[in-house]
Amino acid sequence: MGTLQQRMNEYLRARGVNPKYAQEAGLFSASGAKARELGSPFAQDAIVIPYYDPFSLEQHQTLVRFRYLSTSLPADKNGKEAKFAQPKGSGVEAYFDKHVDWKQVAKNNRIPIFFVEGEIKALAMNQNGFVTIGLGGVDSFGGASLTPYLREVLA
Repeated sequence: MGTLQQRMNEYLRARGVNPKYAQEAGLFSASGAKARELGSPFAQDAIVIPYYDPFSLEQHQTLVRFRYLSTSLPADKNGKEAKFAQPKGSGVEAYFDKHVDWKQVAKNNRIPIFFVEGEIKALAMNQNGFVTIGLGGVDSFGGASLTPYLREVLA
């Protein structure tokens, strides 16, 4: 099965993300106990995905997402496997990869911006030269208006 770090790296590579690129974007692995300490609703080994302001690069105060790495995933409130989760009450936001110069993107309306479901897919696309914003689970957006960071970039 490998160490937690090895499992994280395998997961990322299988999805086209270089683990070094992910680490530079702030992702790291956490044991179930550490994930719980960081606000995970479940004590499961996870990839921790911090969110950052696209312009200041300051880490979001409350929002972080967890991609669970266990073979036996917990059930969410609807009884579905919970592959991803975030701290209760942490809000909804779009994911902006720290590698992208969002100030430059905001100044140039000729740069195409792609939207994908999930932070990992956004990292994979950005790593390959596409400017991509990740939506942290489409279910979590359920009819919400644009998020603060997304409004700022699109303005």
